[in-house]
Amino acid sequence: MSQKKEVLRNLLSFGSIDVLGLLIPIITMPILTRALGPTQYGQLILFLMIMVFGHTIIDYGSQFIGVRALSKRRKSHKCVNAIYMRVQGLRIALSVVYYFFASLYCFVFDLGSLSIFIYTFGAVYLLGYALTPIWFYQGMGDTFPLLNVSLLVKMIHFLAIVFLVENSEDLIIPIMSMTIPLMIGGLFLTFFAKNRYNLDWPICRYIVRDIKNGKDVFIGILAPNLYNTLPTIVLGTVFPLAQFAQYAIASKLISIIFTVQNVIAKSLFSTMSVIKTNPVRKLLLLNFAISVIPILFILLFGEKIITMLLGQAYADVNKYFSILSLGALFLGLSNALSVGYFLPKGYDKLYRNISIRVSVVSGIITILTIYQLGLMGGAISLTFARFLFLLDYSVNYLKLKNKKMQYKASC
Repeated sequence: MSQKKEVLRNLLSFGSIDVLGLLIPIITMPILTRALGPTQYGQLILFLMIMVFGHTIIDYGSQFIGVRALSKRRKSHKCVNAIYMRVQGLRIALSVVYYFFASLYCFVFDLGSLSIFIYTFGAVYLLGYALTPIWFYQGMGDTFPLLNVSLLVKMIHFLAIVFLVENSEDLIIPIMSMTIPLMIGGLFLTFFAKNRYNLDWPICRYIVRDIKNGKDVFIGILAPNLYNTLPTIVLGTVFPLAQFAQYAIASKLISIIFTVQNVIAKSLFSTMSVIKTNPVRKLLLLNFAISVIPILFILLFGEKIITMLLGQAYADVNKYFSILSLGALFLGLSNALSVGYFLPKGYDKLYRNISIRVSVVSGIITILTIYQLGLMGGAISLTFARFLFLLDYSVNYLKLKNKKMQYKASC
């Protein structure tokens, strides 16, 4: 398959999956906010955030390291099989580890009925996600099976909300429809990949070695959670869920921009890993264009749209929404450098170091601003952190570019 065809195929697959994954929460948000109420809806959002944070732990950089390895060795069945067994074995093991710590968190902070959902359906969700080898299908350039199963899983969740959720007592319905289909889909994709590519079962014999090999990318991905996901989970634990729901809704709405950015990044990454040209300038322009247009729309019409969709009870969403939208622009430009250059070219340690230093500084700023300003402090610090990432990536990219120019001049 040519590189252009693979990029188009990935765009179609990931675009369909992520756009549907974006539209479902947006379309069902008015249904859920009115039926469940702010407190129960806040509980649902907190459950989802705890589960989604597990993605980072379970993936352990496989969406970059695994894809990069498969992209270069996909013609060798022996290599493909070895990579699959080890990466999937690590993902399954890490899902068990994260489930233990998520359950411990619920036990320590006594999250009430949410704890019960974590203990039961949390295990289903996390194992289902670990079994879904998105990285494998992406690395092999064979994303249509993933597309079909993912669309079916998301449609089941959507239909369950539309037809079954009526009041606050129905909170279990969106949780069940989110977790059980994911587990079934993960099992299907595992067996499908095994039969189609003649793969062996995942193994856990090399976990320590694989953890060591992938630590740079993993730390680089995990570190931003010091100012992003972890403070948000803490906010949902400390603040009343009705107030937290306002902030969480703004974060979910801003994911419209993030989704488009991530589709482009995932679609291009396997190709970026093997080409020798530098696409950074084009990626910067592309990410700027897809970010600035919706940001302007949000700043102009955001308040009216939110009030119309969710009702006056959620009017405070817009003040968080406007601030977070600026961070989306910084994040898109940062992705053009990190996913478009640093990771495909193998600058894993540099990527890690940037992530650590920015995340530590941002984490300290986040603690101080949340202490002083509460939920608004979370929105301000998150936007500022994404600006710092863009600044650090830009400085280091220019340094690398200048070194290469000096080397060519000396030759």
